[in-house]
Amino acid sequence: MGVTRMVTVKRVHDAATLVDRIMLNGITPGQPVTGRTVDGAWEWTVASSPVGVSLIDPLAPIGTDIVYTQGGQDAAPIRRDAAMYGAVTSLDGRTVVPAILPHKWEDDETPDVTVHQVGGRAWPVYGQATTRAETSLDLRIEGVHVRAMRRLIRAQQPVVVHHVACPVPECVVPPARAGIIRAVSSTVTARKDLGEMTYTATFQTVDLTDIRPGGVPAATWWDVEQRFPTVWDLQSETAWTLAEGGWNAD
Repeated sequence: MGVTRMVTVKRVHDAATLVDRIMLNGITPGQPVTGRTVDGAWEWTVASSPVGVSLIDPLAPIGTDIVYTQGGQDAAPIRRDAAMYGAVTSLDGRTVVPAILPHKWEDDETPDVTVHQVGGRAWPVYGQATTRAETSLDLRIEGVHVRAMRRLIRAQQPVVVHHVACPVPECVVPPARAGIIRAVSSTVTARKDLGEMTYTATFQTVDLTDIRPGGVPAATWWDVEQRFPTVWDLQSETAWTLAEGGWNAD
């Protein structure tokens, strides 16, 4: 069994971005890396089973001291600063859209349960975890950053929404949350001096440890249609499964 190295952290400054990124080095592959704010209010998994020795943490909160841990060893605290109250960023942190977010947070969770009605009784079948429902986010964005916001939306990749420098005591809004923008609408506000726009986005929280490169399904509905011309062909076929590696047929 390998010896756990001490993780080191540093800020990566890029003049083209508005927020410094946090890079972790000296990671022991295969061992979970976690982060937490120094005040203990927030904890998150940076990587459940890293394969390399360095990585960028997209969930590093902005404006607070952070400590990273691997194998029971803590790295020196570090702070990711930015002169803004909120932001939407790409996962690599290279695209940053400053935004004003209202102080609200919907945290609905949906249990993984299916209820079967048999013989006048309800028979619940429970899964292993709950899923988070879609939420609605309102983002006020100045005109100078609208193009960057459009690029983030059209990239069709997970983004990180940062709730920064909140003055509310015991704030329950997550300082950083990763998710997918499912739909968005925008309107021009009365702030014509800033060309400001309000974006209302349908946001689905995701766990970054479940995101895999590419994000392409093993088989699409086009594949299903080619294999099964009618719904009756689909229903009568019992020896096939839709698996990650592609079609598995007996």
